Amino acid sequence: MVFVEVVIQVRHGAVLVAQHRFSVGNPRYWIAGLVSAVLVFLLSGTASAATVTPSRVAVAQPHPPRPTNTAPTSSRTWIDPSVRPDCPRLTVAHGFTMWGIAQAHLGDGARHKGIEDLNKDRIPNPAQLYPGDVLLLPPDATGLPATQPSGRTVDVQPGDTASIIAARECGDPNAWLKLWHTNKYRTQPDGRAWTHPDTLLPGWTLWITDDDGCVPHVAPPVVNRNPAPPPAPVVTENPPQSQPVPPPTVNQHTSSPPTVVHLPSGALVGIAFAVLIAAAATTFRLRRRRQRRLTGTLHHRQSVPPIPPVVRQLERAAAATSPPTAPRSTRWPPSTPHLTVHATDGTSAEIDLTSLAGIGITGDGSPQCVRAAIAAVLADDALYPAELLVVADTSPSAELLIIGDTTAHWLSTSNILTTVPGVTRIDDVDEALNLAETELARRMHLTSQPGHPHQHTRSEVFSSYRDADPTEALPTYLILATPHTTTTARLRAVLELGRTVGMVGILLDPWQNTITVSADGTIIETQGDIGRDILGARLETLSTTDAHDILTTLAAARGGPDSVPQRDTTESENETPLAPSRPDSALVRLRLFGPVTVEVGGTELSTGLRSLGREILAYLAVNPEGAGAETLARVFLPDVSPEASRAQIHTAVSHTRTALRKATGRINTRFINLSAGRYQLDIDLIASDIRDLDTAITTARTEPTDEGRIKALRRVVDLCRSGTPLDEVTFDWAEDTRETLRQQALDALLAFATLVNTSDVEAAIDALTVGITLDPYAEQLYQHLIHIHLNTGHHDLARSAYHRLRTRLADIDCEPSPDTTRALQRTTRSSNAATGHMPRAAWSSQP
Repeated sequence: MVFVEVVIQVRHGAVLVAQHRFSVGNPRYWIAGLVSAVLVFLLSGTASAATVTPSRVAVAQPHPPRPTNTAPTSSRTWIDPSVRPDCPRLTVAHGFTMWGIAQAHLGDGARHKGIEDLNKDRIPNPAQLYPGDVLLLPPDATGLPATQPSGRTVDVQPGDTASIIAARECGDPNAWLKLWHTNKYRTQPDGRAWTHPDTLLPGWTLWITDDDGCVPHVAPPVVNRNPAPPPAPVVTENPPQSQPVPPPTVNQHTSSPPTVVHLPSGALVGIAFAVLIAAAATTFRLRRRRQRRLTGTLHHRQSVPPIPPVVRQLERAAAATSPPTAPRSTRWPPSTPHLTVHATDGTSAEIDLTSLAGIGITGDGSPQCVRAAIAAVLADDALYPAELLVVADTSPSAELLIIGDTTAHWLSTSNILTTVPGVTRIDDVDEALNLAETELARRMHLTSQPGHPHQHTRSEVFSSYRDADPTEALPTYLILATPHTTTTARLRAVLELGRTVGMVGILLDPWQNTITVSADGTIIETQGDIGRDILGARLETLSTTDAHDILTTLAAARGGPDSVPQRDTTESENETPLAPSRPDSALVRLRLFGPVTVEVGGTELSTGLRSLGREILAYLAVNPEGAGAETLARVFLPDVSPEASRAQIHTAVSHTRTALRKATGRINTRFINLSAGRYQLDIDLIASDIRDLDTAITTARTEPTDEGRIKALRRVVDLCRSGTPLDEVTFDWAEDTRETLRQQALDALLAFATLVNTSDVEAAIDALTVGITLDPYAEQLYQHLIHIHLNTGHHDLARSAYHRLRTRLADIDCEPSPDTTRALQRTTRSSNAATGHMPRAAWSSQP
């Protein structure tokens, strides 16, 4: 029995056969298998290399043909060419399964049954595949490389990556993708296959073909002390040409930055509109942070309410073409209200609404165009934002504007438009015109004061007056109405006079100046003083959902309600503590508080590590469960094609590994592991400050004594000194992560300050100061800091903290809460002053 076992193991591999014998219940078989495995090992004198677990299959080289005098007989490792010539053949490598083969080459793992049926005469047990087995695949199998490429081969050396080989052999590290396409799934000398760009092992052989764009390998020149005259140069008729680099494609424009943003809904807006919404989104986030309550509870990271996707897209478009936007502008006077039209050649033009006594917008696309026009006027970020008067009625045109695809009655009193500061809705037409006439009379009176030269037009006088006295609120005043026969004369008079003093109108029916648009906003007809040169161009448009999300952001940025629910700050009993960090054994340290930095041996790694690789490290540190190449491509390269973005991700990971290997001297260390198609940081080798933060907070939560909690939270204070988490990282994922880390850290800092308030006042002040650095708009931290200064008799420091808060809140048009102001004005101390206790109830109100 032992002899038979030796023969079987020599043929099929000792490890796989031994594993099968152990699964058999009869002791005779597994004992014989074990003895045979030992004999095979001693006789061979070499150990088997550890296997990887690829998820794809490789195509093997064809088996040599049988001698002609032998009758063709198929076996596990060879199939006669005359058998099912329509079915491709492939060779099994280590770790292959029927399901994995079907998934890789048929696109559906459930089709493994078809492969089993094709091979059941030679492979009776499909659950037992051995390296070297040859399988028939269904005729529709795909992803099969050529059986024998033409070119030359190179051997993989220890420490090599695909990009290193491409740089060495081709002169271009980015040529690794061509090497991958040529060699993927090909059986290697050790029986394995290259199934993933990162699973490249020493001893493998890679083919480099002429199509890879690599120059032939040239041996080093031999120095000759008596060189002969150089031969005449050889000129080839068709010298090899370098592969042309395709020009970048950005919104179908290659010679200039994009001027429009195409939204997923099919709507279209300009870059200028995107910049306005990006500024509003910045203010929105700061106001939301100010409105959140700090509880001082110790918790793990929790999700924050998301920013609407359309706003995120507009932010990205704005960031690509303009510098970062300030949270709030004090620009005055406001921009001239206008409609923007975009031509097919990439140019744009503006229709000045103050040059027309109202403009009508009609046609199938009028609701989308009016939504965009309203949002653009309201989004203009000036000292005094625009005001909108909505004259609501039941006319068919008004209903067309009001009723949308997914959000009904978006102009009704219960929805978001009327929550935007400065928007007024009046159902009665006469009442609405009375209000407009009153505002017109006020403006006319202001510009009719003595001292204005009579030779100037009223528009010029109005502009001069508004420029000279910014304290007088004279914002753009937009009237949205439907013309009625009984009120047309009044409305026309208001708009004719009002256009000289900043009052303009958009009408939902034909008017003396009218634009007619198709369903996508294309201008198909103009009337009145509007030129016909804009025919064929597109007005900006917004779908109902887009308008709702944008107006939600504008409402919150201008002090209206935040319609997104806030997170629950109560502690969860079901939170699973993270495994403790191991900074002592780590070769590399990531710092995510402040700008993302990578340190090796306490020194920042400033060369050799590209920005994309650094940010991938940060993303994987935040997401310890890992992420696949597709996910990373969507996060970091959303505007690049899927195949190209995955290639760039693989390249970035490879370069990052190389940089870390050079910096640490660990040539064969991966640092970033690949498991089940997901990249993960090796936490034994790479430590991070956010993992240290989680560990410190988890320790503080479980410590039974205040001393133990204080010791753990001191570590939080030190970690947060570096500044805002993920500073300078602009990707969408970083914004959400930045807010969750900030909230988690601020609550921990407040908890620490409360614990040490009576025993170590300086430490409490230090923790609160660090917290204010993380979030200068967190009013509750200022409140506690002011309280400490007042209780210790440092009234000047209390006033200084109050004025810093007031200056910060002015950025977002806010004032300190009455609680904060009253605290500063106190002249007597309560009974708590003797102990310096910070009464939480005194600061419990929402700012």
